[in-house]
Amino acid sequence: MQKTRVMLVEDDAYCRRLFELYIRGFDAYELAFSVKTAATADIYLVNNKIDLILMDIFMRDGSCGLAAARRIKKSCPQVKIVMITGMGDGDLPAAAYEAGADGFWYKDADAAALLSVMDRVMADERVFCDSFESAS
Repeated sequence: MQKTRVMLVEDDAYCRRLFELYIRGFDAYELAFSVKTAATADIYLVNNKIDLILMDIFMRDGSCGLAAARRIKKSCPQVKIVMITGMGDGDLPAAAYEAGADGFWYKDADAAALLSVMDRVMADERVFCDSFESAS
């Protein structure tokens, strides 16, 4: 069985390590890359097969996951993107949806919840946390 190749884009070292552990623990997924900034996330797609991106929204270097999602969806629409954040801003799920993300979830999700979101997104479902209902 071929594993789904995942790129993690997260600037917080603790969260990055935790999500790396989660991904490595999921049988159907393979951690292809783990990067600290959304500024260069799209560059990894040029010569590498990535199926799914888990991406933080706000990075310490000022880069924005939403802007990166727009760029990636424009050049590689087949790549699935789940935006993840620790921010409780109620407008973020809608902003992620509008940026073309396939999902939105919060960083405090446990491994089982994250796996469920990843599986559903890879099954072509758009999955957003309960606080957001899409216009579709």
